Amino acid sequence: MIDETIIGMKRVETRTVESLDTALTMGSGDLEVYATPAMVALMEYTSKELIRSFLAPEETTVGISLEVSHVRATPVGHEVSVSAEITEVDGRKITLSLEAHDGEHLIGQGAHVRVVVDSERFMSRIGR
Repeated sequence: MIDETIIGMKRVETRTVESLDTALTMGSGDLEVYATPAMVALMEYTSKELIRSFLAPEETTVGISLEVSHVRATPVGHEVSVSAEITEVDGRKITLSLEAHDGEHLIGQGAHVRVVVDSERFMSRIGR
């Protein structure tokens, strides 16, 4: 079981915006700028990877809540960094604070909740 000693732990992931990451390509908009769905995916990935090192081999996490704002456009070719910080642990539920930056500016922020699950047991329930 995860304990509160992980509160304050952080992780940063950085990606270069490619054409596959744009709102135009993803269908979430009409412009060739970093898409909100791409930012959200990087936020979830960063969160998952941060928590992973504190889990038993048979465990993983699943996202159950995500509140996000995307406040600034980022063009193709620019780098985006997402930071995730664990802010709360409540049993199997872990809350994280998220920020996305393009190097100079805040481009997005949010809060994310993930729950620790046993991978095999979780998948067996899905198959029912």
